[in-house]
Amino acid sequence: MASQIDFAIAVGLFFAFISVLIVYMLNYLINYSSISTTSELRTVAHNIYTTLFADKGIPKNWTEGTNTPLKVGLVTDMYRVPVLVNENSSADRGNVTLNLSLSFDGACNKNIWNNTVRMIGASGNDVPVKLYNQTFCSQQLLRTADIVFNDTFSAGQTRNYSIYFSQDKNITGPNYTTPFPSLVNFSFVIYPEEKLKVVSAERLLALRRLNYTDVLNTLSKEYYFNLRISTD
Repeated sequence: MASQIDFAIAVGLFFAFISVLIVYMLNYLINYSSISTTSELRTVAHNIYTTLFADKGIPKNWTEGTNTPLKVGLVTDMYRVPVLVNENSSADRGNVTLNLSLSFDGACNKNIWNNTVRMIGASGNDVPVKLYNQTFCSQQLLRTADIVFNDTFSAGQTRNYSIYFSQDKNITGPNYTTPFPSLVNFSFVIYPEEKLKVVSAERLLALRRLNYTDVLNTLSKEYYFNLRISTD
């Protein structure tokens, strides 16, 4: 009698376990499609991102031709040069105009476009600059220049700046009017330049001459997606 009771309890536990297992499997199968789709979309998004934003594409100068590139790349090189400026006369200067001489591309192998030069202050503010005494590698490809800029200095103050420049030909140059200065008692420390990767306005605009199929063909697989380019 006791063995029959034990058998009945064991059977009951077995069916309870099987019921829970079946419910779990049904829930998994119901959600599997959603999980699989989400995982696939993440993989697709990652592949598209790395294809478009990993490098300049193949060929690197695909924006200059009329043929469809083997691979579309939307990034370009941007350079940043940190600069430290110190007021040495121990006198409040107020708003002053200063001149900094800089070599942008001494070897003429970076293709720096002269309209791209910008100076940013330590707080992220745009510092008005004007280029004087420019020398070029060719056309508007900048080699060296004097950077003239305005800022306010108190006695003995040190300020940090970052000078940015790139290869992007679709950047409009600033329109600041700044006279060439003759101030002294300022010292400059120019640090080694840093190379950055940024999305290129020139390459984004070049996408307009490619049709949807052209872009799809440059991806490793046939993915369908929407891409909106705005100049706002």
